[in-house]
Amino acid sequence: MSGLRRGRSLLAGVRGLQARYASTWPWAAPTDGGGDLAGPRNDAGFAVYVGQGYEQLRNNWAENVQLRGGETGTVSDAPLSSPQDVIEVQEMVAGVEEVAIVGSGHSFNDCIALRPGSKRKRLLMSTAFLSGIDGFDVDKMTVKCGGGTTISQLCRYLHAAGAALPNVPSLPHVTVGGCMSTATHGSGNQFPVISAMAASLELVSADGTLHKFERGTDEFRAAAVGLGLLGIVTSVELDIVHAYDIHQQTYENVPLENISLIEVLGSADSVSALVDFADPTPHAMLTFRDRVEPGLAMPDPPLEYQGGTLRTGGMVAFESNSETGTSGAGPWYDKLHYFLDNDRDAPMCVRSLQTEYFVRMDELDSAIEAIRPVAAKWPGWRTWDNKNPETQGPSHIAEIRSILADDLFLSPVSSVDPTEVFASIHFTLGFFPTVAAEIIDDIERTLKPFRARPHWGKLWHATPSLSDYPRRDDFIALAKQFDPASKFSSGPFAQRALQMFPVPS
Repeated sequence: MSGLRRGRSLLAGVRGLQARYASTWPWAAPTDGGGDLAGPRNDAGFAVYVGQGYEQLRNNWAENVQLRGGETGTVSDAPLSSPQDVIEVQEMVAGVEEVAIVGSGHSFNDCIALRPGSKRKRLLMSTAFLSGIDGFDVDKMTVKCGGGTTISQLCRYLHAAGAALPNVPSLPHVTVGGCMSTATHGSGNQFPVISAMAASLELVSADGTLHKFERGTDEFRAAAVGLGLLGIVTSVELDIVHAYDIHQQTYENVPLENISLIEVLGSADSVSALVDFADPTPHAMLTFRDRVEPGLAMPDPPLEYQGGTLRTGGMVAFESNSETGTSGAGPWYDKLHYFLDNDRDAPMCVRSLQTEYFVRMDELDSAIEAIRPVAAKWPGWRTWDNKNPETQGPSHIAEIRSILADDLFLSPVSSVDPTEVFASIHFTLGFFPTVAAEIIDDIERTLKPFRARPHWGKLWHATPSLSDYPRRDDFIALAKQFDPASKFSSGPFAQRALQMFPVPS
């Protein structure tokens, strides 16, 4: 048997899984008793099916970007609608002049915000109900899901079916469509961004047309990291593998001077280095993850590594304020995330801001050596007591990970060499916007010689160098073709990120 299987998959009883998990989804929509989604409609006649949490949606996850509830003429005065299917997406998009798209609202900048002062008819569209699993293709080893499906939702389905994603981001409540649009990633020298793990995607363009783009075509290379500027990603077909376990070893208080991060990141299937730049002894917490067959016993790990000690107790995740495991063995979906239970509507328990930049792996050690004395001057290192938000300072932690290059037009790890590896240098900052802005300026000045590229979904200031994106003009040409009136690219983000063409007033 072969091909896409709906209902009962060859890997597991997907229909049973759907029944099992549907009632637990916090964004489950009300019904009118006959099985149809029921709910209010806005002035344009479009459905506003918003579940628990989404009814109150006003800001992004970090609450530093206002999405709704603003005064007339501001960036956040547009109505919110949540289409229940692709047909309704097409109707909504065709009926307005400007659209912004919000999935989990996890982006830290204005890429999900509309422009202020626009007089055109506009709409903020939630993908909350463009979710769910459409089926497996066992021959291709892919799974098709809605663009609004969260990573944690997808993980639950796949694991129960004996399948897995090759890699996942560390935070699970982001949507698949959002991961695609911003080149969200996990860690590992052999693993690319989530966008490059897709075999195909479907997208609704400005005139309401549904398009399908398949891997290997220029249209796919543009749309796979589309920043929401080509249209709304309604479904994605992702590569899958058989389920696996993770053997994880975590070492804390490793002196930074004792290690080469280039060597560390290449020493396991997936590595995360949490770095504290506080003087006089900057140190790292290193987590090594290796993929093994399910149920394979984990040997006792060494008690020390490069001056650090093995950590076996839990670790509190800053944003969720919940404990996550360190050393030990477990299924892939548990060990590759910092936490899994929280989902789309989960609040950020300890408010923070995030910024992230990518450099080529062979320059990582030099980049860290350059940023180290600069970062040591920032206030806040080691002030959080792992419990109380009021103890946080402006500087919390840096995380270094690795990502395999790809050929996607706007990917921050795009390269002509498919074997090249990049490193991401990520900073979690306390919610001190003014100080955070100064820190971001410091980072960008320091990393400029390394031609660092920003993470599209995090905070950044300097306009990216166009020379780092040689296919930028090809992307903009495709954007003009699919969206000639700038329905999706009218916001400030598009102009700042890509210096895109002027939009109508």
